Amino acid sequence: MVPLIMKKIQPSNPNGRMILNSCACWRPRPRDPGNGFLRLGIGAEEDRRKGYGTQALRMLLRFAFAELNLFRVSAIVPEYNEGAIALLKKFDFVQEVCRRKALERDGRRWDLYIFGLLNDDWQNRARPEPPR
Repeated sequence: MVPLIMKKIQPSNPNGRMILNSCACWRPRPRDPGNGFLRLGIGAEEDRRKGYGTQALRMLLRFAFAELNLFRVSAIVPEYNEGAIALLKKFDFVQEVCRRKALERDGRRWDLYIFGLLNDDWQNRARPEPPR
């Protein structure tokens, strides 16, 4: 597990967190790339939609794929978290699973979405477009 804390420069209190769990137990052979599970959260509402999540996810994916050489990174997001869903789609995560009405919150049942991004997809996205 790689826990990271996001902090604004001023004020210096933490405004979010990221966790990347890498499970070597999913590897058929020790040298094969593994799978990672991502959690990212921006705490205070006033810190949301300011680019902190974009910057954090960009760094975390670079670490997961370029340094740890993971095969894939997955994330579970509740249906009501429209900001997180938009952020994952911005980075080309694909919604792979919908667990219907799997979460109860505030007296309502919500779907849980599982998103995934493969190393190959990240590399193709990170590579600049050739000039035309």
